[in-house]
Amino acid sequence: MSIYGHPFLLPAQAAAACLTLLAAAPAVPAAQRTADVMAGTWTYGGRPFMLLLGILVVVSAGMAVTGMVRARNAARRAAQMEKLLRQRLGETTEWADREREIRTLMHHAAIGIYRSTLDGSRFTEANKHLALLYGMHDEKEFLRTVTPLDMHPSGQNRQELMQKLRRDGVVSRQKILLRDKSGSLRHAITSALISSRNESIFGLIYDMTDEHNSKEEMRRTGAMLQSVIDAMPNPFFFKNARGRYKIVNRAFCRLVNRPAEALVDRTVEAFASPAMAQIYNDADAVLLTAAGPAVQRYETVVESEEGGTEVLLYKESICDDNGTITGIVGAAFDITSRKETESALRQAEERYRTIFMHALDGIFTCTPQGLLLEANPAFARMFGYESRETLLETVPSVRSLWVSSQTHDEMMGLLCNRPQLTAQRAEMLRRNGEHFWAEISCQAFYDTQGEVTRIEGIISDVTHHMMQERELRTQASTDKLTGLMNRYGFDEAFERLLAQAQRSSRKVGVAFIDLDGFKEINDRFGHDTGDMLLKEVARRLQQRVRETDITARPGGDEFAVLLWDVGGTEDLRRLGESLLDALRPPYRCDANVCTLTASIGLSLYPDHGLTAGTLLRQADQAMYAVKNAGKNAVRLAV
Repeated sequence: MSIYGHPFLLPAQAAAACLTLLAAAPAVPAAQRTADVMAGTWTYGGRPFMLLLGILVVVSAGMAVTGMVRARNAARRAAQMEKLLRQRLGETTEWADREREIRTLMHHAAIGIYRSTLDGSRFTEANKHLALLYGMHDEKEFLRTVTPLDMHPSGQNRQELMQKLRRDGVVSRQKILLRDKSGSLRHAITSALISSRNESIFGLIYDMTDEHNSKEEMRRTGAMLQSVIDAMPNPFFFKNARGRYKIVNRAFCRLVNRPAEALVDRTVEAFASPAMAQIYNDADAVLLTAAGPAVQRYETVVESEEGGTEVLLYKESICDDNGTITGIVGAAFDITSRKETESALRQAEERYRTIFMHALDGIFTCTPQGLLLEANPAFARMFGYESRETLLETVPSVRSLWVSSQTHDEMMGLLCNRPQLTAQRAEMLRRNGEHFWAEISCQAFYDTQGEVTRIEGIISDVTHHMMQERELRTQASTDKLTGLMNRYGFDEAFERLLAQAQRSSRKVGVAFIDLDGFKEINDRFGHDTGDMLLKEVARRLQQRVRETDITARPGGDEFAVLLWDVGGTEDLRRLGESLLDALRPPYRCDANVCTLTASIGLSLYPDHGLTAGTLLRQADQAMYAVKNAGKNAVRLAV
């Protein structure tokens, strides 16, 4: 223990203690002190001086050690404090950098990001993509003028979303409808959550309008193609590389006596016995493992509850652009009758000749070089000859019956590498010079050395079917109200025109037209008047453009014109003004006269873009700029 109950004396306390001891000692003569010191017996007031001196030495040493320890501890604490401050400063800087990075990513993200109040009265934060999705280019103006309620077309839509948010606290990938600045509805998916800290909603919005429209178009196109396939008289199917049927037509369903829903996405085991399924799978394996496209043709029996049907199967492997086999397409021909006929033909040649002579389809036999050996009367009539004898005398080579001799040579060349060709279409030539379309199926016969000795074929006039197919394609790409191209036809025509412009170094102008005031007239006078106005607008536009230009109605009150071989931007502007002038004269609305103007945005290939999507987007943006500036004008893309 120390003198004052502390482990160590402070320097000031030690000095005070020494002075107190010295002051309390009685005075001693100097000579006596000297002698006592020399003898080591000097005392103050009876206390030995050497004892006091020892105490002072010990105390001084303790004070020195204490000072060093405290100085070292203070330095250590200072270093620790400095390190802690630097660490905290680094963390603060790092968080600031992260926040800047996050805000930069949020600004440039290709998805709408926002934070809003719970009541939907305002957006507190929004990125540029959300403003663009609404139809505005300035996100600050978007935050000032647009509320979440403005973007929801119905209160019930938002109410259901808020009910789920309040119940679960979060909404993930929910499909919603949004309304943009023009009033158009857009399909989107949203994910959002409620922040309990500041009573707000944080969410993401992804515009799915293009994807939705594409899916709808694909669905309509698929339905149309399925209708065409169902119209085929022969069973037809397509199965993927895993052996699952993806497409079947009605004739195939009738053949196997199964509905389509029991076949699609199923394997051959859905209708065939295990033994027959194994035969089919083994044959498919040969096609799927071939080095490139391969063809099979074999006869088999298709079993069903009603019995077995003998068919001739034509199957061919399908490859993608990389040469990878993706599936098998096949057609079945009922050969039960042919089998019976072959049996009868073996007994009587005359019966065969009867069938040959009275067949409705043209039948022919020729050499690999094209020398016509045999033909039936139907074949002769198809090509405009009175009899088969006249045909054989006049046309020694079938090559002269093809409009394109190159097409004939290619078909014969294919037969040298495969045993048969099925349903090959070619343009043929009648005796009087008339062209028609024919569908040809050929079979090559070989000798023992593997050389082709003869080719037999069946030919059918499919001109009527070709016209029907063209009519279906035209209907699919035409707007029923105005007779102009619809969006599907317009997109196809645009791609063709751009390809032609690229090959010929020509320029193509795009005029995107949105009618001003059409909705008010339509609401006031009714849809019949609105339809009449749209027809009249289409008529005026068609009268103003050239034969080389293309006019379309993508939808609603929007029109588009593709202008071929435009000299430059000034020529394009003049053409745009000409279209605007054509739409300005008054229109007859029932018993009244009404006026209608338009906002027109213009873009030019290749000045404003190289693709159809870019050029349409540029023209659309220019059109909206006209709308925002007061309408009834023409503007070029920037």
